[in-house]
Amino acid sequence: MAYLVPQRFQEMITRASELGEDRILAGMHSPLDVMAGRMLGTATVVYNLNKADNAALKNDAYSQAQSWLIAKSGVADAGALEVAAHAAPLATDRFVDHDANRAYVLQRLSYGMPTIHATDQPARVPQGAEELLETRLPYLGGEQRRAVLKTTEIASGYPLLDDAEGYGRLDLFAAADGYGAFEQDVTVTMDAAKGGFNAIDTWRNDITGKGRLVKRGEGILGLSGANSYAGGTVLEEGALVALSPSAFGPGDLTVDRGSLVLAADKPVTVGGDYQQLTTAVLKQRLGANGEGALIVHGKAVLAGELDVTLADGFVPTPGTKIEILKASVVTGAFEKLTVAGHRASLSYGPKAIVLTIDG
Repeated sequence: MAYLVPQRFQEMITRASELGEDRILAGMHSPLDVMAGRMLGTATVVYNLNKADNAALKNDAYSQAQSWLIAKSGVADAGALEVAAHAAPLATDRFVDHDANRAYVLQRLSYGMPTIHATDQPARVPQGAEELLETRLPYLGGEQRRAVLKTTEIASGYPLLDDAEGYGRLDLFAAADGYGAFEQDVTVTMDAAKGGFNAIDTWRNDITGKGRLVKRGEGILGLSGANSYAGGTVLEEGALVALSPSAFGPGDLTVDRGSLVLAADKPVTVGGDYQQLTTAVLKQRLGANGEGALIVHGKAVLAGELDVTLADGFVPTPGTKIEILKASVVTGAFEKLTVAGHRASLSYGPKAIVLTIDG
């Protein structure tokens, strides 16, 4: 079901986990029974998704499911279906709380049992398991989806879960939130013309690792975790959206083309240098308490455009000064400034840039 309706991938995983819990509450199974059932069920799905005779069938099933849901929902396309799939409030959608769902699923992967084996064994990804994420992360290749599964697995050592193939440690809920680590450089190409998650997606895991992220294609990728990947970030096309203060980790951030969007509720920090080329746009949503500002621990080299909007409820009066960027050294300048609904000007200092609302 999650494969056919990836707009509700994590909600489906949560419902499946809840169904296993119901079997325990009904006195029909033990936690170990449910854990084994999850492993066997997942293995069966992987087998069927990879079976050559099923290739056309699975594609047709996916197309039918999406077309039917789009028609019944009265929306335009898969992207609009994603919005509609998360539009209901908690009163009518009990799976609306992402973080609560994640905690629920994680606890029931092992049911809180103590570890009985070594907890530092390397991750194992079952052969063909990358197909489980084919519709949820369609812009990633097979090896990239395997890396996602590998870097989001739970630790080893729990009863039953250290099977030779690796099914016991898979955390499909976490995998649907993208990489857990960049163990090497990762290049993501999102072809927005394909629609759905190819056009817009968000990675919500706290991403670690030594690798670098390179974003290509016209799609929009959001990063909302407390990220610590060390290799830096390069935006070559499309848009990258910072949804958390540490979205880009401690490395350098380079914006060659496209739009860098600062949408966190606190200042966004770049741990290294920041470089923006003339073909790039920095989009800042400014609010109270530094919301939308950029703090660069290294040097800031500027060019291109600055596009500013004001957060809801933030109404600065004429003459208000807002420090929008700080760095150890600021060089260059934005070639164009746009502030929605206001006239404004910029003042450049050796270590900071201040925006003044002129009217």
